[in-house]
Amino acid sequence: MVGSIGELIAQVQHLVQLEPASNKGWDGTRHYPGGVIRTVEIKATQRSSVALRHAEVLCDDLLVIQLDFRAGEWLTVYDGPAAPVWAMLPDTMPSNGQRSISLSRLRAIGA
Repeated sequence: MVGSIGELIAQVQHLVQLEPASNKGWDGTRHYPGGVIRTVEIKATQRSSVALRHAEVLCDDLLVIQLDFRAGEWLTVYDGPAAPVWAMLPDTMPSNGQRSISLSRLRAIGA
């Protein structure tokens, strides 16, 4: 449910055109003037970190949204190139295939 809410916010607030469900590598695209299309991975969380799964094809951009259901609010934590985020992740892959990064580190990258 958290992911679906994040995708809805991305579609409405960040103009992301969503791909069909279970697309590998990214969740949607953004279209820019001049025919430029960038792929976007959308992550939503209620926690102080977000888990990322490495895909064979990496997205161009990463959009991370923090949800606060009690307050009924959300905050865009990071909206930018995915490559700098992937470069900050640990080299070792946990058994679940996901690597975590704190929202504070994401804010620092985006600053």
